[in-house]
Amino acid sequence: MRAASMIRALIRDQLTRRGRTALCATHDLSDVAELCDRVIVLEAGIVQAEGKPSEAARLVGVGAASEAAS
Repeated sequence: MRAASMIRALIRDQLTRRGRTALCATHDLSDVAELCDRVIVLEAGIVQAEGKPSEAARLVGVGAASEAAS
């Protein structure tokens, strides 16, 4: 098991067992997909978008550069 996967599993387990909420600041969409229930995209401290983890790539514009090049 990769170190990142082990850390995600530990965080998920602790949050579930303790019934807690955590704030995760990351650029890794894998973290978002595995750990988050809600996504907020900030730019210069201002909320730019909000949604579900399944929408994260769209919210941050992943793929926009390749679409613009087409």
